[in-house]
Amino acid sequence: MRKTRNKSHRYELKDDYHHRQTPSPLRFYGKPIILIDGNSFSATAEFCAIIHHHRRAIFVGEESAGAYCGSSAGDALKLTLPHTRLRVHIPIRRYVMAVSGTPFPGCGILPDHEVTPTIADVLSHHDRVMAFAMNRLGSRNK
Repeated sequence: MRKTRNKSHRYELKDDYHHRQTPSPLRFYGKPIILIDGNSFSATAEFCAIIHHHRRAIFVGEESAGAYCGSSAGDALKLTLPHTRLRVHIPIRRYVMAVSGTPFPGCGILPDHEVTPTIADVLSHHDRVMAFAMNRLGSRNK
């Protein structure tokens, strides 16, 4: 990416290298298995939304925390209302993902295979989601 000034003297980022990218002949041709849960947010959720939109992976685990169509993070005005002392945050930046439609309105990404760890799994350090992915799905992607 390079920064240039346009005729209005504003800066623009120019993406002039994407047309030269070609896939490696040694690339992985299967569908990756992506493990998600409520800790999958921010850049992770944005990455997962793009991968899900292009149907390039299998998702296992629990619903992600991030929004499918855009991030809810970023700069915000923080105000305290004078009479009620109520504090509010007003977003001043909008992030929109390059995805069409909203397959999960009001949700994060819902997994293709829902796997929920139990308290016993956590206490015994057993990764139920990883075990499911390796045992049930791992042999499909070889």
